[in-house]
Amino acid sequence: MERLGYDRTWRDEVGNVIGLMKGEGGGKSLMLNSHLDHVDVGDQSQWEFPPYGAIVADDFIWGRAACDVKGALAVQIYVPAIARKAGLRVPSDVYMTAVVLEERGGWGSEHIAQTLKADYAILGEATGNELRVGHRGRIEMQVRFSGRSVHASAPARGANPHYAMARFLSRLRDLRMVSDELFGHSTVAPTTVTTDQSSPNVTPGEICLTLDWRNLPSETPEQILGKVQHLLDEVHEPGVSARVEVPQIVLSTYTGLSEAQRLIHPAYYMPETHPFVQSARRVLRAALDRE
Repeated sequence: MERLGYDRTWRDEVGNVIGLMKGEGGGKSLMLNSHLDHVDVGDQSQWEFPPYGAIVADDFIWGRAACDVKGALAVQIYVPAIARKAGLRVPSDVYMTAVVLEERGGWGSEHIAQTLKADYAILGEATGNELRVGHRGRIEMQVRFSGRSVHASAPARGANPHYAMARFLSRLRDLRMVSDELFGHSTVAPTTVTTDQSSPNVTPGEICLTLDWRNLPSETPEQILGKVQHLLDEVHEPGVSARVEVPQIVLSTYTGLSEAQRLIHPAYYMPETHPFVQSARRVLRAALDRE
């Protein structure tokens, strides 16, 4: 951004990188927002192209985060500079915000929202070039199954929580979810599983299962936790207890700042009639030559 001629660039306390391209005055300020972090690449041998190679093939750039969201990040950084270089009149101040920890709950954007005021914001998340006016929320939950650990040669002496988790997962897949016309269905996905054992010849005393729940505006965290706990109670195994919670986790950034958070993020929606939505629709219609 410094090389592109931004009027000011800086890094804030949590590590967000910010640039300001000043407008000519008279317009509402605009924030462009994309994140710096990305999810794990997993097993690199399963990739068709190296995940960090940025290989161009079949008119696509291939690599981890090419879509989510390095491609949009690059576009957003360049657009204000290109507009100025082309002599286009931009009345608004434009803030480019490259934020941290989006994949772990959005602490970077939360900090930006509290410390940098703009009238409007455009997120770089991929939408297939379709206008999106809302987003489902997210709740990260942990389900803990507690039993009794024993040597694997004498399993009858213990209470293996694996079986309770298996019954729970089997039922979870068919759990009835809330839906509406705008957002579709809420969803829940089991992600990570950990146990209190590292020895393969010992049954675990506790298993921790992470659930990623994407909720609609009509669902509250209390309702969701209650639904999961009710299912846990229905699949009860003798000697095994189970509970669900939204744990408090500690997020840390590369600047050394840390903060404890519970990963609960509400759904949001901007009405189709909002002037910003209508303006965005007109711009997209002209740029893409379609509705």
